[in-house]
Amino acid sequence: MQDSNVVSKIELIIRKDNNAEKKVVLSQCDYNFNKDFYSEEKNPIDINFSGTTKMMNDSLFIEWLANTEAEWSGSAKVFHRDQEEASISLEFDKSFVVSFSQSFSEYNSHNDAYFTVILKGVSFNNIKLN
Repeated sequence: MQDSNVVSKIELIIRKDNNAEKKVVLSQCDYNFNKDFYSEEKNPIDINFSGTTKMMNDSLFIEWLANTEAEWSGSAKVFHRDQEEASISLEFDKSFVVSFSQSFSEYNSHNDAYFTVILKGVSFNNIKLN
């Protein structure tokens, strides 16, 4: 008997100015709600999101990591085994990458990239967070 609680896929979709899009497959992610992070805003709820992926030599992904000036929006979705629809969906209007790192090991093809990003204007499973 298979456990239906097992995560089968995690994907991050990033959009630049609503005219370019990249799907990034993640091997791990985590998030937390961050209320009142920016004091000049009224009751904001931001999401601190981090993920792990294989580093890609993709210009759009690298532009996003470098916070190149643009309107960066997108979504992060977690799918569980035997489910066609995401069980967790974070749609965001803006993002700001806070950190990025990558590790390499000699004689090992394991070279994951790790990033942390702040997501703003987030809808969590179709519920807008204000």
